[in-house]
Amino acid sequence: SSGINAEWPLRPGTSTKMILYLIILILTIVSPLISSHHQSPNIIFIFADDLGNADVGYMGSEILTPNIDTLAHSGVILNQHYVQPQCSPSRAAFVTGRYPIHTGFHDGNIMQGELWGLGLEEFLIGEMFQEYGYKTHAVGKWHLGWRTWRHTPIHRGFDSFFGFYFCAHDHYDYTCGLRSGNKTSSENRTERRMRKYNKKLVKQGLSIRQPIPDNYFKSTKDQDKAGQKYFDLRENYFDENHRLVDKMRHDLKGQYSANVFTDAAIDKIKNRGEDPFFMYLSYMNVHSPYQAPDHYLDRYTSHMKANKDRKSYAAMMSSMDEGIGNITKTLIAEGIYNNTILVFASDNGANVGYCKDTEDVEGGVVFNKRNKQRIEPGSNYPLRGGKRSIFEGGIRSVAFVHSPLLQVQGRTSNDLIHVVDWFSTFEDIISDGFTKPPLYHIKNRPPSDSISAWRAISQGLPEKRKKYRLRLCVDTTA
Repeated sequence: SSGINAEWPLRPGTSTKMILYLIILILTIVSPLISSHHQSPNIIFIFADDLGNADVGYMGSEILTPNIDTLAHSGVILNQHYVQPQCSPSRAAFVTGRYPIHTGFHDGNIMQGELWGLGLEEFLIGEMFQEYGYKTHAVGKWHLGWRTWRHTPIHRGFDSFFGFYFCAHDHYDYTCGLRSGNKTSSENRTERRMRKYNKKLVKQGLSIRQPIPDNYFKSTKDQDKAGQKYFDLRENYFDENHRLVDKMRHDLKGQYSANVFTDAAIDKIKNRGEDPFFMYLSYMNVHSPYQAPDHYLDRYTSHMKANKDRKSYAAMMSSMDEGIGNITKTLIAEGIYNNTILVFASDNGANVGYCKDTEDVEGGVVFNKRNKQRIEPGSNYPLRGGKRSIFEGGIRSVAFVHSPLLQVQGRTSNDLIHVVDWFSTFEDIISDGFTKPPLYHIKNRPPSDSISAWRAISQGLPEKRKKYRLRLCVDTTA
């Protein structure tokens, strides 16, 4: 009891002052609950990279993921969450709410040095959040285009960006190989169009500087690009004078990428300001190269002796798990945990089977002299196939939602959800109780493929989605 001895209803003759005191006391207790109920929630979406369906603890793996397991078991595990079979198509589907056949990503990834990207006419998820007054932050992997500034996150709905533009790099020195060979005729045509466009902007008094140096794309018969490296870790934001700041973070060279991205995410949370925020946190773990600090590797010394890459892969997963745990602790310490929704998923299944052993990763692959094969360390068991395949192992992703805002928690959902659905799901969440239209419209929206899954996730109601569209690219030359 509160220590106030008052009978209800009050006896005749009770003073007006006493009644007023009780009303104020009740409002003092209830008002924070009412205001927090109507406050727009913060949303954090975490994308793992190439994570196998069987490679988290709650799916029965020997890999240690205690934080992910706790969040998943106390939230809603999404047992039928589908993505695309590769990185760029899944990311494009997530940020647009549209199938890759509508955005040009149906044929696969953007590779190092390629000059195309997600169309500038697309309306991205960060822009949607900004329309509702959110601060938006992208941390980690982008992989949706970088040839002009207009293709980069800072111009695509995100107030800040900390991470890398390309598809993969070394986890410590942040360098990636360059694609070998001369530019194709299509790339040369694109280059000429962009130079013409940039000259037009310069005439209008605008300063044009490419996010990637021009010499990155130059190659001659005498100098091939295969052996070159490009540093790819930067921080982008607009300063108080609305000028773009582009910091190449050479000072972080030697620090492990998952830890760096976790620290960046925590920093954004601690310095969030008064507005609600949306964070798109895209780790490069567990994408090759398979690297991890020794203290994570030591956890698997006793029971993962046979496959060195599997041991490193497990250690990478533990590193990301610890980072997610630290982010959750920060939310609690900052007093915003109860009003935050956290979503975890993988962009596709793990690489599985045999592949050529290489000296480098995507973008500058050089086979070693022994031409030896190795076994990919990820596991999608019992699902068939893996990354780049349209079997379940390639497109059925580990995923869960965790939040005190969920009405029915601690369960597994078998409802069909596709990665495009997060666009409408998040808008459904943040527009609920929103008594007026968005603050402003950034640009027109193209037709959407997204279906809100929030009521199915939060309340356990029947899901609206019954099927999704998957384009098959058939090689007609065989």
